[in-house]
Amino acid sequence: MRTVTRNLTYSYFRKVKHQRELLDDYASALPEEGQDTTSQVVDYGEVRRLLHQALSALTDQQRTIFRMSREENMQYKDIAAALGITEYTVNYHLKKVLAHLRETLGNNLYMLLLGVWAIFF
Repeated sequence: MRTVTRNLTYSYFRKVKHQRELLDDYASALPEEGQDTTSQVVDYGEVRRLLHQALSALTDQQRTIFRMSREENMQYKDIAAALGITEYTVNYHLKKVLAHLRETLGNNLYMLLLGVWAIFF
C-alpha cells in the first residue's frame, strides 16, 4: 500500500511541476506591461492568421468540435449529442487538434494562442 501511495504522490508532483512549467512558458510569452497597443494589434493579427492556417489543415469534424469546445464552451457530452457521436470521439478529436496546434505553432506560440483565445473569444 505504501508503494501505491508513494507512486501516486510522485505522479501528482510531476503533474504539478509540468503545469507550472506551462504557466511559466505562458507568462513569458505575454507582452510586457509597457508594450504599445499597435504592436499588440499586429501580434494579435499574426496569431489569428497562424491559427486560421493551422485550423484549415484539420478535417471539418475536427474544426467543428474545436470551435464548439472553445468558442461556444460546450461540454463533451453536449458536443457529442449535437453531432451524434460519442464523448470518446469528441475527446479523441480534441486531443488530435490540440496536438496538431502544438506541433504546428510551437509550444510558446500555442500557450500565447490559448491566452489570446481565452481573452477575445
